[in-house]
Amino acid sequence: MIYLNERHIERREEKGVLDEAYLSDRFELVTVTGPSGSGKTAMIREFCRDKRAVLFTASRTNIAINLSSFSKAVSKALYKGLRSLVRFTSVEEGMLFLKRMAVNRRLIVVIDDCDALFQSDPGTEGTFRELLSHDMQDANVVVVTVSRSATGLETIAGCRSIVLGNLPFSAVRDAYGDRYDDHDLVRLYAMTGGSPGILRYIDPDRTINQNIDSVYLSPDSPMYR
Repeated sequence: MIYLNERHIERREEKGVLDEAYLSDRFELVTVTGPSGSGKTAMIREFCRDKRAVLFTASRTNIAINLSSFSKAVSKALYKGLRSLVRFTSVEEGMLFLKRMAVNRRLIVVIDDCDALFQSDPGTEGTFRELLSHDMQDANVVVVTVSRSATGLETIAGCRSIVLGNLPFSAVRDAYGDRYDDHDLVRLYAMTGGSPGILRYIDPDRTINQNIDSVYLSPDSPMYR
């Protein structure tokens, strides 16, 4: 579900993949890829709502900073908001810790901008792949990696892959059909291409012409070129 100015657009098929992984009785790896603005993070955060989940967003810095951020994300998720109860010195240490924490209760581990994590340290990708292929296979964990492009994890046996692109016209119609007639819905889709990154700026209380002005034509508009 992508929230757009108090509107929401269901990603029903993709949500079904995530729900099926969560409800299974085994370790699951789900890779989510798509360009910036395709709604990856919003969809994953909605999926994790009211579930036991660690949400970690990697950065294009270095492995020390990423390990510190990962440790804080784990502490916050598992220890009622406290941010400094665990400190990991490696990705392997952190993942094996989460495996132990999930023995009696299902746990989701989200690594957003996973490609940034791999770029921060050349050895991390191989270590992470080895963990998912072997050590984590008996874990009561759903690992969700989010990235702009494929990372190679998709080839791991049993992996479920979600590729997000622009939304179909039917999804936009369902979200905005109570505000615009069919003609304006076609214009809305034509001006946005179904891109969640553009739809997020649409104000349903304005006319299509007003949205064109505010989103594209004004010098201070987000899509002005």
